[in-house]
Amino acid sequence: MYTGREIAFGPVGGLDDFVLEIKSRYVGKNGCFDNKFSDVSAYDGSANGKTIYKLNEASNLINTEYSNLIDALANLNQEIDPLEMKASAYVLSGHFENEDEFVPIKIIAMQNPITLPKHKFMQIKGKFKESDE
Repeated sequence: MYTGREIAFGPVGGLDDFVLEIKSRYVGKNGCFDNKFSDVSAYDGSANGKTIYKLNEASNLINTEYSNLIDALANLNQEIDPLEMKASAYVLSGHFENEDEFVPIKIIAMQNPITLPKHKFMQIKGKFKESDE
């Protein structure tokens, strides 16, 4: 079962900075994806540790769960207290500006707090903010 609840991400521009840092850390020349992974391909049942597998949302393996997730994201429940909510994952949804183009993004994070090696983002007073804890 999925439940959606909108929570603001702060400070303003923080999501843009977060996405750009993820991009610089993992993608492109000398990024750790380049060092750890050799291929991105459609899921075919194999389990190569150096491959990132893409799974189409229409796949029988995930189509029901994917539909339920999309439905929860489209029908947010604003009645839920975000500080009382016990989430197994977070979907950070927004956009960032890249060369005068707004790029929509969704980041699924299964860590709580949401972390990068040097940053932690936690719910603080109903908003996601960087924490120094």
